[in-house]
Amino acid sequence: MAGVSNYYLDEILNSILRGATLPRPAVSFWVALCDTVPTAASTGTTISEVIYGDYTRIALNMTTGFVEATDGTADNAVAVTFPLAVSPADDATHWAICDAATLGNLYFWGAITSSPVTIAIGDVPIIQIGALDITLA
Repeated sequence: MAGVSNYYLDEILNSILRGATLPRPAVSFWVALCDTVPTAASTGTTISEVIYGDYTRIALNMTTGFVEATDGTADNAVAVTFPLAVSPADDATHWAICDAATLGNLYFWGAITSSPVTIAIGDVPIIQIGALDITLA
């Protein structure tokens, strides 16, 4: 089950109750690999991401990157493939979805189902299709 950030919960409530425009990125959300558990108070600047040479967040297009939500859950429609690890990294335990390639706002996070994932030199970390179980509950 995914967590939802305080930032996004506030934006949802303001949209529903106050008629505010619900913010979202123009084209893509960005998926990050985390080495600690994000919290509702985390932001795109405070999550602890894995660190290895060439690591970067991966863009998921909002039109094609996610399946339509049913029964209160949405998932990734495509595999999220991170760059080849050219140096070892801390174990990846969670994923996070943000609105920017760096920094930005955190929207959702969740545990990697086979947690933790050890990233060694030569590994290509992948989040398989359907592994980002996103809910608002």
